[in-house]
Amino acid sequence: MILTTILIIISAIANAVMDKISFHHSTSIFKNLGDFWNPKESWKFKWKNGDKEQGERFPLSSSLLVGVTDAWHAAKFVMRWSMLGAVLAYTPMFGLFYDAVLMAFMMVFTFGLFFTYIFNKTDS
Repeated sequence: MILTTILIIISAIANAVMDKISFHHSTSIFKNLGDFWNPKESWKFKWKNGDKEQGERFPLSSSLLVGVTDAWHAAKFVMRWSMLGAVLAYTPMFGLFYDAVLMAFMMVFTFGLFFTYIFNKTDS
């Protein structure tokens, strides 16, 4: 259950990254990290010269390997694989129902903590 817990927390953090850069990039800690973190610009990285008409920047850059082209897709990759790993690593601790409630709470709490507080830019 420890590995499952860690993977669920990683999944929730990755989900918070996705939502923070999608909806609050300008007020996030990701604002000054470059275009890879800016969804208004990073989508161009999958295309030659940032132009979809010119085709993929490199083979599979708009499909299988899109996770290396921008932060949103990288975070989505981490979220999906960590969640799959959590499912595969799951062993009952308190029983399926109570474990599910505990894991759901961990996901919501972790997401909220990172999305609302940790990923917010503070001017200090």
